[in-house]
Parts: sequence; C-alpha cells; structure tokens
Amino acid sequence: MKSLHVLLLGAVLIGITSPALAAAPRTPLSAGGRTIAGPGNITVAKTQTETLMSNFWASDACVTVVNAGAVDLTLNTIGAGQHSIVVVPLDSVALCEESLTTVTLSCTGTQAGDCRVTWRVDR
Repeated sequence: MKSLHVLLLGAVLIGITSPALAAAPRTPLSAGGRTIAGPGNITVAKTQTETLMSNFWASDACVTVVNAGAVDLTLNTIGAGQHSIVVVPLDSVALCEESLTTVTLSCTGTQAGDCRVTWRVDR
C-alpha cells in the first residue's frame, strides 16, 4: 500500500511540474571549450541591426546563429573580408571569418514580426 502512495505522489508531482518544465526557455546553444562570446539570446526589431561584437581583437573565429523566430535574418561578419548569410526561420548557420573584428545581425525578412536569435562565437 505504501508503494502505491509513493507511486501516486510521483505521478502527481510529474503532472504538476511537467508543464512548468516544458514552458521553460531553452537555449539551443551552450558554451563549449572554444567559446569566446555567448551564447546569447536576443530579439532584433524588424528592419533593425544589432551589433553582437565590435572592436574584437582580430582573431580567427566562427559565429553560430540559430534563428528561433519566424522572420529571415542576416548574419554579417567583418574581418579579413566581409561576409553575410541569410538565416531562414528555424534554421542555423555557422560563419567563419579570418581576423574577425565585427559581428552584426539584421532583421531583414519580409515576414511579419521581429527576429529571435540565439548566437555564439567560437575560436
């Protein structure tokens, strides 16, 4: 009988905590051994640009971006060259740049809404 009470109590606790756990925000990126910035979560307003990093010490690095929203965004890097890539909703990209100095994100899509992004920079 005691084991039945424990089992029922466990089921009740799981039922109570599961919705709370499911609603907790998750970061799709975590810091790794070569992470030098981030991970970070940001929202970029429609047609706006957000600077993630500037005046960086010109080290070779890769920027990983996860587009968690419903609007296209553009990842821009400046270093030995200038590169950009469009990240469609619910997709991710990594863009590497020699002598990286600046990273920006622009909310460029034609879809309605703002851009929701998770980012990280690694060597």
